[in-house]
Amino acid sequence: MSNLTKDTRFVLTAGAWAGIFLIAMIPAQILMFIKFPPSETVSGIFEAFNSNIFLGMINTDILYVITNIIMIAVYTALYYLLRGEDGEKTAVLGLIFTIAGVAAFISSSPSFTMMNLAEKYLSAPDDSARNLYLAAGEGAMAGLTGSAYVMYYFMNAAGLLLLSYSMVLNKGFSKAIIAAGFASGFFMLVPSSFGAVGMVFSFLSLIPYTVWIILLTGMFFKRLKG
Repeated sequence: MSNLTKDTRFVLTAGAWAGIFLIAMIPAQILMFIKFPPSETVSGIFEAFNSNIFLGMINTDILYVITNIIMIAVYTALYYLLRGEDGEKTAVLGLIFTIAGVAAFISSSPSFTMMNLAEKYLSAPDDSARNLYLAAGEGAMAGLTGSAYVMYYFMNAAGLLLLSYSMVLNKGFSKAIIAAGFASGFFMLVPSSFGAVGMVFSFLSLIPYTVWIILLTGMFFKRLKG
């Protein structure tokens, strides 16, 4: 039987099921992107909102916001495995960086702002008024590649690298988990908004990150079984 405390069991259970959710969301997000590719214009996004709010939210990356929030449960569960052991101080810093990164990403999300602007755009009395809402929409969408978004990348990269280093110090984690964490953290050092190189690095970061989540989720369930 496992000797985990009630609190630790709760956190690991949350982290394990959060990991399952994130793994399931990877193909779901790819399918959503293929089936409902985001519009390249603000007017197109407004039209998506006005035809279907869910589609508008998809167009403005609401799924990515949700997965980032759920991700906190995974990071917290990992910290619980690292606390009280070698590398705990580094793990605390890693957890702080990742949570701060998620907060930065949420602040960069234009989903609800665009939903509000789309409604006003639809009811605007003339082209002059509509152009004002289009300009406001351009400003809102700029947040997806703005300072908060860039900081999200940097802070999450730092968090992953710190947590991976904590695993090295802990000596209780497989080489595969550690390598996947370091690789994903390294590729996240170049945000996707940094041109073609950023897009390549962003894509490359997803591969080891997916492996990292899968391996960690399996580890959480294994620890719960004792």
